[in-house]
Amino acid sequence: EMVLELDPYNEQAQKALDKMEDSARSRATNEEEVVPGITQRQVLVFGGGTALFVLIIAVIVFAIVSSSSTRRSNQSATETAVIEIPTRLAQESTLAAVQSAETAVAQTQTQIALVSPTPTEPSTILPRFTLPPSFTPETRGVAVTPTPLAPPSANIPGRILGWSGIDVRNIDVLPMYSYPVAGGVPERIGGDNLEGRYPFLFMNNERVIYTNYYTVPSTYYGIQSNNLDGLDPRDNSIAWTTLADAFNDPDQANVSFDQTKLVFVAEAVNTGRTEVFLVDLTNPDTANAVESSTGSAAAGVTRITNDSGDYTYPVISPDGQKVVVIRNATEGAVSGVDIVIIDVTDRTITPLTTDGNTVIETMPRWSIDGRSIVYAAATADNRNSHDIYVVASDGSGLSFVLVSDPADEIYPVYSPDGAYLAFSSNRASSYDIYILEIASSALSQLTTTAREDDYPSVWVP
Repeated sequence: EMVLELDPYNEQAQKALDKMEDSARSRATNEEEVVPGITQRQVLVFGGGTALFVLIIAVIVFAIVSSSSTRRSNQSATETAVIEIPTRLAQESTLAAVQSAETAVAQTQTQIALVSPTPTEPSTILPRFTLPPSFTPETRGVAVTPTPLAPPSANIPGRILGWSGIDVRNIDVLPMYSYPVAGGVPERIGGDNLEGRYPFLFMNNERVIYTNYYTVPSTYYGIQSNNLDGLDPRDNSIAWTTLADAFNDPDQANVSFDQTKLVFVAEAVNTGRTEVFLVDLTNPDTANAVESSTGSAAAGVTRITNDSGDYTYPVISPDGQKVVVIRNATEGAVSGVDIVIIDVTDRTITPLTTDGNTVIETMPRWSIDGRSIVYAAATADNRNSHDIYVVASDGSGLSFVLVSDPADEIYPVYSPDGAYLAFSSNRASSYDIYILEIASSALSQLTTTAREDDYPSVWVP
């Protein structure tokens, strides 16, 4: 074994030896095992590699975030610049205008100062800009209540029976009234509790007959009569029906001018269609709707239709020999809604109009002389805008208009002398009763209720 001997007084050799010993100790330390099988050197190498990898990932993430932030910043700056351009231009324009105005004022003041050695302070300093006037909202339209027409002349005789009110229960029966045509306060028919529709006088004007709405024992429509004061009520429709010719929901009773006959419509049990029934009021039992020892109340009741049509609004002629009625035919060569005339004796049916569903006719009435028939009609595409027409009862000539208006005109009724016509119109929002003088076409207004609907049924002397 070789031994290296150094001169103890040689400093350079001693330093070299110390360095060699330190290096040997360092290698020995690195080769020491931290855990069995893993040296300190291996731990240091692995730790250094991991730290370097984390550092590289951090640099990459920082670069991406910085780039995105830079793009957003640039975009925001660009948008801000675009928005600020017109604002800056407006500000610059306003500033230039202000500076120009101030320069002009300064020049003017300089000129004034040169002329006037002792200028005075103005008492009021005017603003450079005038503010716009305060906003005044536009006034909205106000609903205008139509001005009522003049009332009928005091020389027009008679009374109109009708029904009036607000149908809050939606059952189409209302309080019934008697309206003096020449003016005055309407009188309620039958007292405060009586309601109905289509009122007519009969039994020598001592009783009123009308359509009633019953709720006991079930809900149904029927024809009822009362004294004018509302007393002695009788369900005529119950007394008039028979097992052989039974019917349901009778309606629209109409009394002839001489009060000897009455017609109404009802659903015939054996056909299921709405048919026309004729009542002979000269039979006391029938008129009084009572059974007696000498006869039946139904003895004077006859069904006069039996075909494929459904009928509404029957009206007996002044002579009692014919019935004008609306027929809705669902079968046959001519279908649709038309006016027909039924002969009471032989039951023959003669069409008065033949336009089918092109024009929808309704609510016909005879004139007092029986020569003409007035009715309401509307086109099929505008069924809620009726006008009033008149046609010869023998079918000669054409129909012509008596009353035409964009509003709805319904329930035409002749006066007893045939000189006037009453009808209901909603031209003033609610339905009111109007009076037309046929010869002059002069129009007056009988009722002016604000919310209630008024309908005429018959004009009596």
